[in-house]
Amino acid sequence: MSNDSALARGDHKLQHCHDSNVCVSCRTSLFRCAHSIPEGAERQYIAETITPREIPEGALICFACWVHTWRTIQQQGIIAASTVVMNMNVCVWCRWSLAQTHSHSIPEGPERTIITETIYPREIPPGGLVFYACWVAICKNVEHATRIEDNRQTPTPSSLHQD
Repeated sequence: MSNDSALARGDHKLQHCHDSNVCVSCRTSLFRCAHSIPEGAERQYIAETITPREIPEGALICFACWVHTWRTIQQQGIIAASTVVMNMNVCVWCRWSLAQTHSHSIPEGPERTIITETIYPREIPPGGLVFYACWVAICKNVEHATRIEDNRQTPTPSSLHQD
């Protein structure tokens, strides 16, 4: 029976859509190494970590999340979910993997402020990095905001009083 005829009869189940190229835990791109999630303590820990989301059928996790999960289970047993992104090798801005790309550190300044405001409630982790392309976009946002602020403070000819 084809999918179309099953849908026409109403014999379909709601399926959870997920991107099979993204880690179910930290949502980074799975360019390289990906692991399936076995039944047991690992699956339970990951499920607690990503709550309220559910682990979809066939979901994968990145190597960094796999190592973190395995170490956590080995050292401490299953613990409460952590709010920290497990894979620190991701762009703070767009959360894509920084593997084999140019990245930029995040110094103090208006750029860091824009990143902090944009990613809220997440925080910039110590040593956080951004893609070079994201850094360029952030710098353009700072320039644009500065230009707007300068225009607000500069009096226009119509606002000047002539006596």
